[in-house]
Amino acid sequence: MRHDGAVLEGWRTARLGDVASITMGQAPPGTSVNEDGDGLPFIQGNTEFGSRHPRPVKWCSEPWRRALAGDVLISVRAPVGALNIADAELANGRGISAVRVEKL
Repeated sequence: MRHDGAVLEGWRTARLGDVASITMGQAPPGTSVNEDGDGLPFIQGNTEFGSRHPRPVKWCSEPWRRALAGDVLISVRAPVGALNIADAELANGRGISAVRVEKL
């Protein structure tokens, strides 16, 4: 879709939920979050976003929600809408949603 709302020739529109799964982040137990590299990289918000991939500063040994490599990460707390792409499996905290395209 173009910025003016017109659909490009040969393209179709679809609801995001019809072509992708969306995993909202969730805060894991505080005792499982560490700076020692134990567990999965833990991304809490867009402050850990790099130019393309996140730069974790914490890890989580008991993640409740996960993103897989290739998932699009979207910041859902201010500032909302910042994007990154997971380059490995990671734990996503409540400031991040992961979108996994399943069919196009």
